[in-house]
Amino acid sequence: MRTPGKAHRRPTDLEGITDSNLDAGTDFIALVINKVVMKIFILTLFASLTFNVCLFAQVQDPDTIRNPIKQGDPAPQVIPRNAEYRRSLILVRKDELPMEIKKTLQDAQYKGWEKATFYRNETSTTYLVEIQDPNKTRLYRFSKDGKLLNE
Repeated sequence: MRTPGKAHRRPTDLEGITDSNLDAGTDFIALVINKVVMKIFILTLFASLTFNVCLFAQVQDPDTIRNPIKQGDPAPQVIPRNAEYRRSLILVRKDELPMEIKKTLQDAQYKGWEKATFYRNETSTTYLVEIQDPNKTRLYRFSKDGKLLNE
């Protein structure tokens, strides 16, 4: 409706905006920006934590562990800490081994025996052969006549 005597004026886009309206608008924009910044911060934090968990949660490959117990292996024998079986052993050279033991060691079961460490028990006539493989150490006890002892 027109008021008589007054010319009709078309309102501009900025008409009707007061200081309180401006404050509400800037508050709204600040609120939206804060929400976006907070979402970015939370996503960055989550991505960082996920990356760190993945990085540090890597399990060591069992093939790199020395002497792993594989499925199907016999039950491991635990040597008591107070049993110092090497105390009574004397280090011997390969050429000091009895011929019978050398013949027994030719079997494929004792592969790598040429580089092994050999011990002789000073209180008895038994010999210990310690074969070092990259993944495990094998120990064998022999009598002086080359028979494998199961102790």
